[in-house]
Amino acid sequence: MKNRKLIAALLSAVLVLALAFQPVPAFAAPATEDGAKSYPDYDGYLFKISGRGGTKGFPDLLKEAEHVFDQIYWIEDKSILDKLNTKGGIEFVEPNYYVTLFEDSRSSNGWPYDALAVSYPAGYSLTGNGIRIGVIDSGCDLSNADLQNARILEGYDYLEESTEMSDSVYHGTKVIQVIAGDNNSLGMTGIAPEAEIVPLKCFSSSSGGTVRILAQAMRDAVDVYGCDIINMSWGLGTKSSTLYEAVQYVFNRGTLLVAAAGNVTNSYPQGTKIYPAYYDEVISVSAINSGYSVLSTSQMNDGVNICAPGGSVPFVLADGSLSSDSGTSFAAPCIAAVVALVRQLQPAMDLYMFLSAFETRAQDLGEEGYDTAYGYGLPRLDDLIGEKWSYYGLEEIEEVNYPRILGWCVNPAGGRVFVGGTAESGQMTAVHYAGDGSGAFPFEAVITEVSREVTVFYLNSDYSVQCACDRFE
Repeated sequence: MKNRKLIAALLSAVLVLALAFQPVPAFAAPATEDGAKSYPDYDGYLFKISGRGGTKGFPDLLKEAEHVFDQIYWIEDKSILDKLNTKGGIEFVEPNYYVTLFEDSRSSNGWPYDALAVSYPAGYSLTGNGIRIGVIDSGCDLSNADLQNARILEGYDYLEESTEMSDSVYHGTKVIQVIAGDNNSLGMTGIAPEAEIVPLKCFSSSSGGTVRILAQAMRDAVDVYGCDIINMSWGLGTKSSTLYEAVQYVFNRGTLLVAAAGNVTNSYPQGTKIYPAYYDEVISVSAINSGYSVLSTSQMNDGVNICAPGGSVPFVLADGSLSSDSGTSFAAPCIAAVVALVRQLQPAMDLYMFLSAFETRAQDLGEEGYDTAYGYGLPRLDDLIGEKWSYYGLEEIEEVNYPRILGWCVNPAGGRVFVGGTAESGQMTAVHYAGDGSGAFPFEAVITEVSREVTVFYLNSDYSVQCACDRFE
């Protein structure tokens, strides 16, 4: 399975340094796992100028190129790049691939998608309130009958360079219904109906988005729109350095990335590694049907982390009629929404904490333990946040002077520690990074509303999570 300790990132850094001191080879179309060259067409080329040499050595090249972000540029004609192969100073050159939206054939068999995805624990009111989700997709039909109460913010159309939003493909609209659909007699009720949704349109057809605009949308989701989570129901069957740099950028800023593991197609046979889902910094989601069996069209590989409902999911179409679709495209927003609910309660939860929670608390499906079809299984909300947490008592709460709480705690295994206060409603209201190292050390939590509980999350060296709670009056 994926190495979640980011060894891949370290190896990538070593590779970048190595490439900076050698010519860039002429590009050859990448092959699939079985050697077949069957990837989508591309729109020009993306290249990165080495930070070592800067841009001053390429005045003629940059006159012909367009800046994307950082040291990455786009150029339509690769012949100029070919002439510079012997100069060095270019870290990578790659096609600006068209990327594929993941959606299977339409089905008429609907099923209670929300009931299978989560079971709301008693005593909590979790709706995604206060959490912002960026949906990088084909846009959104704001007039859709199932989204009239959804909290959809102004997004951006990267194809038309406009804030006007439409969705001729209707893929993004369906993804948003999974997350925030209204509680009515139409379609399905969204899993996180009060989450804020930012539609970032990068597709005008099933393969109408390029790596260039998708990478920009990912960065903007963080920098411009302040998203806590990004859903990506699309993928590419080959690695992309540009896409991976965008993934790292988002990951390093604490925003969680959720992506469809991918569907089996003529271009992507079973077992194909789909990106960005396969990257270590992304939660990869496979799809199951109402019988809790993996869809035959869901990609199965060692990058899959978790599974979610994706078979015969009911939707409301533009004309108000009902339909249903299947695919990993609709399993991914299920997990994005569940992550939003958990983060509403426990904002300190980062990628490693979620992976640990999935591993220890997901409902195991398929082969015992981890497998490439289901990952760690189906994560039910009641299991993720219920009484199955391991609790360790705090050493001492020595002062309560609202809104500041001071105390001591012991990290039983070393590693990072997060401290928060929990309101009577069950919602965490503040998080404070307390430090690392074993032994006793003081913590300080600043509470933003009346609270009655302090919670400490211990992130151990093996990325497992422990939790300590104590109450005060």
